[in-house]
Amino acid sequence: MAAVRLIATVVFVLGITSCSSPMYSITLKDGRQLISKGKPELQTKTGYYQYENLHGRDALVRADEVLIIEQQ
Repeated sequence: MAAVRLIATVVFVLGITSCSSPMYSITLKDGRQLISKGKPELQTKTGYYQYENLHGRDALVRADEVLIIEQQ
């Protein structure tokens, strides 16, 4: 019974970690760093990157303020 529980737990943890979005670091020209869940998307009409912050909320940052976006 304990072995079945252990296997179920391992499968569950692996499932959760494989479903999570990759994290991205957005470094701004002034040195600040923002963390994004998933890859930020450039909104060409507005000139902003849209991303999901660590609290799960949508956020925007001006594209001309961004120095580099790197996957962590």
